[in-house]
Amino acid sequence: KLDFPTFDGSTNPLIWLHRCEKFFSNQHTQEEDKVGLAAFHMLGEAQLWYHQLEIENPSMSWVELKDCCTLRFGPPARSNPLGELVNLKQTGTVEEYQRLFQERLARASKCVRIDQQVSLFTAGAKGLCYNCDDPYTVGHQCKKLFWLELAGSDDVETTAEVESEPAISLHAITGQKSEDTMQVRAVIQEQSLLGLVDSGSTHNFIRMCQAISFSIDNTVFIADFIIIPLPGFDMVLGVKWLRTLGPILWDFATLTMSFVLNGDQVVLRGHQPCTTYQLHLLQDSDDFRCKLEELFAEFADLFHEPSGLPPLRNCDHQICLEPGTGPVVVRPYRYPHLQKDEIERQCTQMLQQGIIQPSRSPFSSPCSFGETQVAYLGHVISAAGVSVDVSKIKAITDWPQPQSITSLRGFLGLTGYYRRFIKDYGLLAAPLTSMLKRNSFHWSDEALASFTELKKALVAAPVLQLPNFDEKFIVECDASGGALVWLRLQPYRQRSLAGQLRHKLSPKFYGPFQILKRIGTVAYQLQLPVDSKLPNVFHVSLLKPFKGAAPAPTPTLPPITDGRVVPTPGSVLRARLNRGTWEVLVQWAGLDATKATWE
Repeated sequence: KLDFPTFDGSTNPLIWLHRCEKFFSNQHTQEEDKVGLAAFHMLGEAQLWYHQLEIENPSMSWVELKDCCTLRFGPPARSNPLGELVNLKQTGTVEEYQRLFQERLARASKCVRIDQQVSLFTAGAKGLCYNCDDPYTVGHQCKKLFWLELAGSDDVETTAEVESEPAISLHAITGQKSEDTMQVRAVIQEQSLLGLVDSGSTHNFIRMCQAISFSIDNTVFIADFIIIPLPGFDMVLGVKWLRTLGPILWDFATLTMSFVLNGDQVVLRGHQPCTTYQLHLLQDSDDFRCKLEELFAEFADLFHEPSGLPPLRNCDHQICLEPGTGPVVVRPYRYPHLQKDEIERQCTQMLQQGIIQPSRSPFSSPCSFGETQVAYLGHVISAAGVSVDVSKIKAITDWPQPQSITSLRGFLGLTGYYRRFIKDYGLLAAPLTSMLKRNSFHWSDEALASFTELKKALVAAPVLQLPNFDEKFIVECDASGGALVWLRLQPYRQRSLAGQLRHKLSPKFYGPFQILKRIGTVAYQLQLPVDSKLPNVFHVSLLKPFKGAAPAPTPTLPPITDGRVVPTPGSVLRARLNRGTWEVLVQWAGLDATKATWE
C-alpha cells in the first residue's frame, strides 16, 4: 500500500516533490487533483504558507505549486546553477561533498549529461590515493601499506639482524584475485593451499596453520609464516621468502618465475584463477553485443522463466512466533482499480508458472473446510439458507435501554441491518423512530414495548431460503386497475400588479379519474378527458383514492398552461387610475373577494 509523503518545510522540497511525482505516476492521478492532494499532506510551516498562497492564487496548477515550493523552501535561487555545479570543490568529507553535489545536480540536471556528471564529480573531489589518505598525483607512491604491528615478548632476546616490521599488500589482505597476480598451488602436510607470490608483502602469511615446510610443483621450500586471517588466499609468500631464492627471472606476461635452488633450475608457473565477469558501461557496438550474448549464453540457465516451486531445502521459510501466539490475520483493504488489476494479473501469471500456490494458511486468509455453516458479513450461510448470526445479535439482546438520542440512533442502525428478516419492521420500530424527532425523546409504554418486541423479533428472525415450488404460494398483487383517484394539479403562478408572487389557486384535486394501469412501482396511468393536453402518467404523490360512487357527469380539467392550472376571472369589483394607467380589481372564480387582486 502506497502512502503519500508529507512535507513540513524543514527539508529540501526537491526530494518531496520527486516522491509526489512518483506517487501521481503510479496512481494515475488526474492533473486537477494533484494540487489538492499535495496540499492536504503539508504540515506545520508548509501548511501555513500554502494557505496564504491559496488565497492569492486559488486556481494554481501543479507546475506553479512546484515552482513556488522550490522558491520558498529550497536552496537560494541563483541565475547560474550549472556554474555552481562546476565550481563545487570538496572541502570536507566525501559524504558532505556528495550531498552538496547531489543538491546542485538536481537543479542543473537538464544541462549535464550522465558522462559529464561523473567528470564533474571527480574534478571537484580532492583526489586522495586509494591505498592511503595522501593526495594522489602522477607518479605517487604510498609512504606505507597496511602495517601489522606484532607485540614481542619481553624475554625474547634480540638478534643481531634488525628485521623490518611486517607489511602486507592490499591485494593480499582483501583477497582480490586478478589475472595479473602470481598465484600458485602449495602443499603443506598433504593439504593443497592457494598461495599468492606477492612482492608487495614483506613477510610470509598464512591463515590456517603454522608450518615450516611446503612444496610447490614438487619443489620443497622452508619458510616462517605469520598467522593472520586471509579472506581470499590460504597463504601469502612475501619478500622474506623471495629473498631466500636468490636471483629470480620473473615474467609477468606468462606468470612464470625461474630461479636456481640447490643447483637445480626451478620454474614456477602461476595458477590461472577462475574468470570473474564484471559489467561495465560500454558503447553500443558489435563488440559489446557479442560479449553480452556470450555472457547470456554461458549463464542461460539463470535467465529462464521460473516454473514450479523451489526444491525442498534443509531450511525452508517459516514464521517464528512466540509461544501461545495465534495466527496473524490482517483485514483486507482496498486497492486502486488499476493497482488491483495489476495484482490480479501478476498473481494469475505466477499461478500458471507454478511459482506460487493457493494458500491454506490461517495467516491473513482464514479459510474453513468441511463446515456445515459459514459466518459471512454478519450472516450465517448453511444448507437451510441465510440466517442471522447469533454472535452478532447477542449485542442486541443485551442492549440496555438507550438514555439519549445518540444511543437510540445507534440501536436502530444496528437493528436496521437485519430489517429484511423481520416482518413489518417499520411498524415495530415506528415508536422508537418518532423519538428521534426534536424534543420527542420520551420513553412511553408504547416505546418500551417496541424496544422489547424489536429485540425479540431479531432473536427469532426466520431463515431466508429459496422457495419450495412443491408448496402452495399466496401471491399479493396490485388490483388498482379500474379504481378512481383524485388528481392534484399545481396552480399557475400569477404575478400581480402589487409586485408580489401570489398563488391564485391553492393545490387542488380534480376528477376523479379512472386508473388504467400501473407504470413501474410508483406511477399510474389515468384516463383523462380527450381534449386534455397533459401526459396521463402521474406519480403516486399526486393521487388520492376516491371513496364513494362514481360521479355521473364526465369530469373535466381546468385550463392548463405548462402543466399548471390557469385561474379564471370571475368578476371585476372596481377600477382605479394609477399613474396614468387604469387598474381593475379582479375576483377569481372559486375564490372569495378577500383574495381579489389588482390587475
